[in-house]
Amino acid sequence: MLNTLLSFLYGLILLQGVPVNDSTVNNNEISYKINWLHQEKVEIPVEQFIIDISAYSSENTYLKIQSGKSFYLLNDTRLIGAVDNYEINLSVDSLSATLTSDTLIVFSKSGTDQFNYGFYTRSNVTSYPAFTKEITLETNTFKSNQDNFLIGLMIVFLILLSALKVSFPKKFQDVFSLSVIFSTRPVEGDNLRLRLFEQDGLFVALLYTFATAIIIYLYVSHQDSVYFHLGSANFLLFFQSWLLIIILLIIKISFIFFLSGLYKTSRINNFYIKDLINTSTFFISLFLAATILLYFYGGDLPGYWEVLAKNTLVVMCLIRMGLLYFKILKLSGFTYLYLFSYFCATEIFPFVIGLKYFY
Repeated sequence: MLNTLLSFLYGLILLQGVPVNDSTVNNNEISYKINWLHQEKVEIPVEQFIIDISAYSSENTYLKIQSGKSFYLLNDTRLIGAVDNYEINLSVDSLSATLTSDTLIVFSKSGTDQFNYGFYTRSNVTSYPAFTKEITLETNTFKSNQDNFLIGLMIVFLILLSALKVSFPKKFQDVFSLSVIFSTRPVEGDNLRLRLFEQDGLFVALLYTFATAIIIYLYVSHQDSVYFHLGSANFLLFFQSWLLIIILLIIKISFIFFLSGLYKTSRINNFYIKDLINTSTFFISLFLAATILLYFYGGDLPGYWEVLAKNTLVVMCLIRMGLLYFKILKLSGFTYLYLFSYFCATEIFPFVIGLKYFY
């Protein structure tokens, strides 16, 4: 796992436009005439609108888009370009070869009432270096901000994994050993006299919350990829996800300590929480690695990923609960029924509630 996910290459294609403001354009020795086929102005403040290019896909036809602010060009949910100079001219023929449908989405993050666009042809065009900035979009050449941000998150995750292996090799073995994770009996060294808040345990908890936050970030951004391809929204979404997971983990631990007073199970608390975090970190790291490989292999997450993610996480939770139940049963000496009633309060009921509201 430590030797993967570091070989991704990414790049950006910056889009620039040729200014065309009049019906006749002159530039030094160049002169050509603009013949407008269709012009339209968006009269109301909008964040995005759709342009149908199917009626103007003939050769030597161009699309000009103007806006009062920077904007983004998308095809379905795929980001294909960003325009910072408020204007762009596109070859419709090249654009048709790039898009997977006949619609182009023009998106402005903050919204504007100054959108103008039109289709035109031009005559008497002379090839000249000043006009080599004409835009030709190529499929998969523009890497979104989301890709770059996600690569950064994975580099941080791999650094954390490496730091765990180097600084706490015993803990790393406990977390990522199949024989330890999938054992239904306590392994050597397991006992009820554990210190919960040691450095290695806190580090694994940090790794677990970070990896889970990446999964949530991917899930939410995949549902609204038009918005979350934009720069600042990526960081904000991830930070909110990470903070949420940390808060939920603290609530979970506090809940376990609270119920231990009712069920007289305080002697198993430390082992329970330690094994809960270790097993969860193992499963979420595996799932994250598989998700990232799928993401970069296909250029984006496939449409079925959301359903796959939900079902996979549900299965992982059920496996984790089963393994944890039998380990605590063997270590604590509680009866099957007593421990099951305790697990209903700490694991099963919260799990069912989560399924009802989030599945």
